[in-house]
Amino acid sequence: MVGIVLFTIYSLVINLKPKLSSTQHQWQDNIAKAQNYVFNESDTLNNIIIGSSLSCRILTDSLPSFYNLSFNGQGIFDGLKIIKNKHNLPKNIFIETNVILRKENSDFTSSLLFPISFYLRKHLLSLRADKQPISILLRYLKIKNHQPNEIKNNIKLSTKSNEFYKNISKIKTTENLNFRNGNTFDNMFKMQITEYSKQPNKETLNEQLLLLTEYVKYMKSNGVRVCFFEMPVNNKLMELPKARTIRNEIYKHFPKNEYDYILPDSSEYVTTDGCHLNTIESIKYTTYFRTQLKKHKFF
Repeated sequence: MVGIVLFTIYSLVINLKPKLSSTQHQWQDNIAKAQNYVFNESDTLNNIIIGSSLSCRILTDSLPSFYNLSFNGQGIFDGLKIIKNKHNLPKNIFIETNVILRKENSDFTSSLLFPISFYLRKHLLSLRADKQPISILLRYLKIKNHQPNEIKNNIKLSTKSNEFYKNISKIKTTENLNFRNGNTFDNMFKMQITEYSKQPNKETLNEQLLLLTEYVKYMKSNGVRVCFFEMPVNNKLMELPKARTIRNEIYKHFPKNEYDYILPDSSEYVTTDGCHLNTIESIKYTTYFRTQLKKHKFF
């Protein structure tokens, strides 16, 4: 009985203050991002980015009517399944091609889309991933170091202002310096070179491309415009066997004369580990991404 009373009180508090939000780890972050998409104002969003942790670096604050449905540690098929289960599809979807070999995380999508829990979380905010009382309490009592990052705040402000394209060099970041200290970057980059030097498994690649083809057919048959994009990685990785083979196979299945593509610009990206953009590079690529959207007349 006491538990029911406490839950009711907490639910009322969350309903009165729906902006209360906190997560503690990657899985919870991903679930919260997915729930925010399916339960909130996603029907008003025309443009959805689907990708992996690489695409999480795209800053949607400067992109009109965009939602970034990219997940750390996961791939594009989680986002595609979530969108397919929506009654109202977006006008445009942007699909990252870098991590196509990573299969759907069925535990993730099942936990999100299971009918009973889906219905309950849709109507009870307090049951959602970013509303867990311990996370909320830790954040707002400052027991856990969960304060907003000053650099991220500066980025958010800059992307919403007219100075977005002028302030890149003014925003200071220690991200890349931290990775450069010691051997952290070098060790991680060596691992990426080893991985990118391998040819992808042909059978797995073909299976993933066939699955992607089915998703794309479904989206197009329902009036969704599909655009593929490749996130930039360190230039030394761009033409290694793994990246080159995946890129060429994508072109075969989805010809350039039939689909829109946003390819990496010619700038050199150092990244934090060979693959993930640092803060300054995230702004630079978002700027480029926006210019390509205009070029392809998405707005």
